[in-house]
Amino acid sequence: MTMEAGPSRSTSTVAGVAGRRLAGMEVAGYRVIEAAYANGQSLPRHTHPRPALSFVSRGSFREMNRTGTDVCSAGMMHVRPSEHPHSNRFEGVGTRVLIVDIPLEPALGDRRMRRLIGRPTVVSDGGVRSIAGKLRWELHHRDIASDLAVEGLVIALLAQLVRATTSNGSLLGDGTHSAPHLERAREFIDAHFARALPLTELASVAGLHPSSLARAVAALRAPGAEARALAALRAPAARRRGRAARAARPARRRRRAGPAERARARRRSAASRSTPRSARRSRRSASSTGRRTSPASAKRESNSR
Repeated sequence: MTMEAGPSRSTSTVAGVAGRRLAGMEVAGYRVIEAAYANGQSLPRHTHPRPALSFVSRGSFREMNRTGTDVCSAGMMHVRPSEHPHSNRFEGVGTRVLIVDIPLEPALGDRRMRRLIGRPTVVSDGGVRSIAGKLRWELHHRDIASDLAVEGLVIALLAQLVRATTSNGSLLGDGTHSAPHLERAREFIDAHFARALPLTELASVAGLHPSSLARAVAALRAPGAEARALAALRAPAARRRGRAARAARPARRRRRAGPAERARARRRSAASRSTPRSARRSRRSASSTGRRTSPASAKRESNSR
């Protein structure tokens, strides 16, 4: 996904599909349509009353919105919130898009769906591609059980999108993942969006210090966000583990003497053994009185006694 500045123009509300309709069906409140768009076709800035999923089976399109530009190529799924101002430009010969309009009220009643349709997202997932291909086949090969098949495939598609955008953390609009700490804070914000939430309260819900939560959120807005966010979240725990390990470590052993030190110790020991006991006694007494006595003088004093 590339990010560019979105245009600022007047917005109109569009309830239908601007492309050439190839097939469609409405079942259980879900409206499923496949449409074709000409190369270079552009749609001015507009909104839709319901959230929608757009799977590109051929070609590609760009969607310019308030956060930038989402580029969706063949095999990718674009998730768009309701009432989200955007404009489109279709690229490639005969771009085909499978569009699934989602009923708003049931979606808002489910926490997972609120998180999925809460912001524009581009998803590239093999499971999503497989289910979207089956859904296209059912649209073009209608029979007595097509309504049941389409309803089941739409629900399977939503479930796969939830899995794809929450595996290893939640997939944000810029393609980065958040840690479980941030996911708890995000769920709390979704449940209490009607009131202002102080940072201390969000940090308490996430189980983090307010400064740690602020650093983790800031890290998600830069390249390499996942690694930096996880590092910011894990750093305090790593420091605590390091302090505990150092406290439990036994006292440091005395440094082992080298060969030269051992040789000097052997010479001192040999000299002390060769000196008579009386001389050693005199030397100790002299050291206690502050007077130095040589071994020879100590031996003479011993003989005089």
